[in-house]
Amino acid sequence: MSTNVRRLTGGLALASVLAVLGCSDSGSPTAPSPSGPTPLNITYTLAPGESTVLPGTGNVLMFQRVTEDSRCPAAAMCIHSGQAVVALGLLIGGDATQPFSLATTPAGRSTRLGEIEFTLERVTPYPITFPIDFPQSAYRIEIRVVRS
Repeated sequence: MSTNVRRLTGGLALASVLAVLGCSDSGSPTAPSPSGPTPLNITYTLAPGESTVLPGTGNVLMFQRVTEDSRCPAAAMCIHSGQAVVALGLLIGGDATQPFSLATTPAGRSTRLGEIEFTLERVTPYPITFPIDFPQSAYRIEIRVVRS
């Protein structure tokens, strides 16, 4: 009788293992995929004229140019800190471009277009002395793009 019980127990254990393995098909999802937009939190470094595709959106972010650079140079004493202003565009779904600008001032640093927030983190190079006359090709921006 103990031999029959051992065979039955061993058979049940083997059947249980095979059932578990049979249920773990990696080709089919085990949970429903989340609906809604793909989360996004990326910082890009762009030069004037460069663009980047925003993952999961079908949109393209374009850095057009620096339109103003009146920042107080590091070696100067200024009454006003000045600002750098950059012109950007968001090509939405390949159809129309939404122009917008960001600045290095707290009030102009961020904007939201639809579900996406754009924040200007840095504009380089930073001026050392007057006059500020960097060619457009010298500029780089760091821009954070967030969609939650």
